[in-house]
Amino acid sequence: MKTDIVIIGAGTSGATAACLLAKKGYQVVLLERRDRENAGARWINDVPPWMFEYAGIDHPEPPEMAVDISPFVMRTDTGKARIFIEKRPMWGVDMRLFVKRLHRTAEELGVTLIDQCQITDISIQKDRPTHIHLKRNDFLGKSQQMTYSADLFIDASGVSQALLRKIPVLDTLCPRLSPQSYIHASQGVFDIIDGAGAKTYLESLREEPGTFICFPAIDGGYSTLMVRIEPNFDHVDILTGVVNDGHHGTGKMCIQAFKQAQPWIGDRVFGGSARIPLSKPYRQFVSTGTAVLGDAACHVFPAHGSGVGSGMIAARILTDVISQYNDPGSLESLWHYQTRFQKERGTLHAAYHVFAKMVQSMSEKEVHTLIEKGLLTKENVFSSLNQQWPIPGVQSVLSIITGSASAPLMALKFLSQVPKIAATSVLFSYYPEQPDGLTHRSWNFFHSLIDR
Repeated sequence: MKTDIVIIGAGTSGATAACLLAKKGYQVVLLERRDRENAGARWINDVPPWMFEYAGIDHPEPPEMAVDISPFVMRTDTGKARIFIEKRPMWGVDMRLFVKRLHRTAEELGVTLIDQCQITDISIQKDRPTHIHLKRNDFLGKSQQMTYSADLFIDASGVSQALLRKIPVLDTLCPRLSPQSYIHASQGVFDIIDGAGAKTYLESLREEPGTFICFPAIDGGYSTLMVRIEPNFDHVDILTGVVNDGHHGTGKMCIQAFKQAQPWIGDRVFGGSARIPLSKPYRQFVSTGTAVLGDAACHVFPAHGSGVGSGMIAARILTDVISQYNDPGSLESLWHYQTRFQKERGTLHAAYHVFAKMVQSMSEKEVHTLIEKGLLTKENVFSSLNQQWPIPGVQSVLSIITGSASAPLMALKFLSQVPKIAATSVLFSYYPEQPDGLTHRSWNFFHSLIDR
């Protein structure tokens, strides 16, 4: 069967791309290895509102928007230091409902959604995929074989990289990440079985119900616990993320440990776990006839491992760019998509990746010192949550100066990353406009320096 575009992965990135491309008039086939009810993330994910607007996706409404703009605090266990943000710039979105809405919209726009299918083979001619071969069992358990040809194949399959790893040129260009380049994230909404116990817990922290309470570096480096108790004390939202370095266990284990220590927490209502790449975007994530987006291309904001918004933005950029070309799978069109993403978002992601790597190397005490001494400021945290560049105000500058004087060694470690962050953002802002630019000796030399 012939179609214009085949997308592998029906999570948020793939489903967003399907909707946007169908609106442009393309015939789109959307493939998912799981059943559609389990496609994508199955938890509440935090997404800044501006990202929906950029992507051209309607804002979520309750109950899809599970949590509106709410207070946020980053603090140490003792409460000796805290960074309080009255209104965090994010919505808590129920991904189950959001993905379901995207699927419904896509099918209304004429997208063919095929779930519970597996890729068996890819036909390639002169490094360009021409056909994708699939296997799917029908409701009687009988195996069906399907083949689609298309002008463009899109890998939005997440960390499985189901298509990328079957395209030899991309498999070479996109090296597999090390285990330490992933985080184990887990999120769950739990019943509160003892409201008085939950209230006592908040009182011990001197925090208000409805506030997102973030404990960074609970076990050193990149290990985070975030808790939010509903104002009516019926549910608690728990989110954890730990780097996969062999010392921190998993996010699920962190939730279990916290739950065991807090007897007021009951059974889980819903939630899930995932492995998320904590890296800057791949240097190249397109080849003739193939584009990669979302987690599969490492389009994840490294400061806190959020990829939903970045995947939607990548889908928007891809759609806007390729619709200007007769052949959406031409290397010229896809390189334009890649260049625009790298210059608009890759610069930011690569810069924050430098910061994330620094935090991974720190102990719990060192991370807490950043907060206690004012080296990590309210403006920095707000910008990170909003997935934007920080705009330091006078108060932030004074805080950093004062903190540097009281903790010079920590300040040196923290501020020594600033030149590398600046160099990284400059390098990606000059991302090559043509494919031969990536083979240019000077660009590769500077990229190798910031990659250390």
